[in-house]
Amino acid sequence: MTVEIHRLMKSYWYMQNQSDRDGLYYRTFLVRKRPGVHFEGRVHERLVGIGPNIIDSGLHYVHYGYTKPKAEILRKWKLYAAYEGQADLYEGVDPEHILEDRPLTLFTREHPPVIKDHIERKAAMLAAQGHELFRKPGS
Repeated sequence: MTVEIHRLMKSYWYMQNQSDRDGLYYRTFLVRKRPGVHFEGRVHERLVGIGPNIIDSGLHYVHYGYTKPKAEILRKWKLYAAYEGQADLYEGVDPEHILEDRPLTLFTREHPPVIKDHIERKAAMLAAQGHELFRKPGS
């Protein structure tokens, strides 16, 4: 089965996905254990050995990792690069500019109920502090 991932970018109201059904962000998340099916890669593993009969679950997952402070995002990227044997990949990179080249598309879905109230309170607080991307569109 697949799950659609909405990768939020720079705020809680925008995503990196180019559309609400962006095929680039579908991931297989539930499979039968069978000979030859396994994960490859140390970071952002890939599932290999699965057959062509994959069902769309209709579920979506909201990824909040790129809504964190930029220095925290860069620190994580450096850690991942080190795991993959490229420890110097982000050497000298200014965290203030790491997401500038990322496209933004309006996130039109609801946030999951378990976190929705928290997200709306935090976004309002950040918008009040002058972080314009956290101002809810249309408000």
